[in-house]
Amino acid sequence: MAHTEDPVVVKIMYPDVERVFRGDVRTLKMFCKVAQPVHVPALEQTEKHFMTEFNYRKEAIQQDIIRNNLMKAGLAGDQNDQKFVIPKIYLDYCTKRVMVMEYIDGEKLIDALLKDAQSYATYQGKTVEQLRHEEELLDSQARAKGELRFGPTVEEFNSYIALLDAKRRAHNLGASLYNATVSWWLPGAKTMDIHGKNLLPLNQAQIVDDLNFIHGHQVLIDGVFNGDPRKLFLLGNMCTRLCYFVVSTL
Repeated sequence: MAHTEDPVVVKIMYPDVERVFRGDVRTLKMFCKVAQPVHVPALEQTEKHFMTEFNYRKEAIQQDIIRNNLMKAGLAGDQNDQKFVIPKIYLDYCTKRVMVMEYIDGEKLIDALLKDAQSYATYQGKTVEQLRHEEELLDSQARAKGELRFGPTVEEFNSYIALLDAKRRAHNLGASLYNATVSWWLPGAKTMDIHGKNLLPLNQAQIVDDLNFIHGHQVLIDGVFNGDPRKLFLLGNMCTRLCYFVVSTL
């Protein structure tokens, strides 16, 4: 901001996006009234939902309320202070078409999950597509038997991560000794890589629990929900799918 020099994110609405959306929905409703009237109520509800997203001032106020609610409950705070961080809103700079909020550095959850899946696939000597195909086959076989498959729990995932971390530490110890002796004195010898903690997998089971907990608190305790249910479902489903990938190694 100009008065604090803090980095911010500015969300700006594209010109005419509201008009185009209204026109598209109007056309669909006219078609459905003639050909498929049963779908008209759903379209009207969709239109009502999306129209709230065309006023960034209202969105900013709602996000500010959610942030304050979670901070009062001790569930959210400043960066590096709490597990859940919600960007601070600068309401003085927000309008119907512009929203200004605190910049929070980090990786998108969906990107981190995809990277985690790729890392695990590489560890297994397979591709992500191969793992996905295997899981779909196992799901199909389980459904045919009337069974449900469950991924590892948070505790089981933590045990798996702890095991991998122990292997990582053992490797680093051997690599450090090798690099300090053999590779130092032997001409042409290559040094061994030191593995960082970034190679350890995410605890996807914990992510699912956290998503359910924080959104459940918003809905059941605060009565204000800030997420898109469709995105929440997709992320939760993806986390659950990734949990299945590691079942065979636990």
